[in-house]
Amino acid sequence: MRGAERWAVKDVVAPGLEVLFCAINPGLASARAGHHFAHPSNRFWKALHLSGFTPELLVPEKDCGLLAYGLEVTNLVDRTTPSAADLQREELRRGRRRHQGWRSSLAARRSRRPVFEGCVRPERHAAVPARSRNGET
Repeated sequence: MRGAERWAVKDVVAPGLEVLFCAINPGLASARAGHHFAHPSNRFWKALHLSGFTPELLVPEKDCGLLAYGLEVTNLVDRTTPSAADLQREELRRGRRRHQGWRSSLAARRSRRPVFEGCVRPERHAAVPARSRNGET
């Protein structure tokens, strides 16, 4: 883990795209590679393709290719950890506050839908409202 703080995984975002995927934070493999969902066992890219978001199977090194399909990806917390469970509650709260403008911005433009990816439910730790059955938050 030593030195992992200097590794960065940059947001892949652009104005007016359709879907914004929000990971919790970069893992060690992603941070080393400098690309989202880079661990060999991560199923994000395969799931994205099989669910019809992309007509081809992308690889982490081509994460910027998401933009061509109207897709974006960011992290709730930028700090690299071996596991999202290693994050402190306060880091998740800060991430929520940092990205709080999403909801109002997305609602105003109606051009992007945020999608949270990951095993840890950020709303448990960062007071992010869970979706109700009718899709309202």
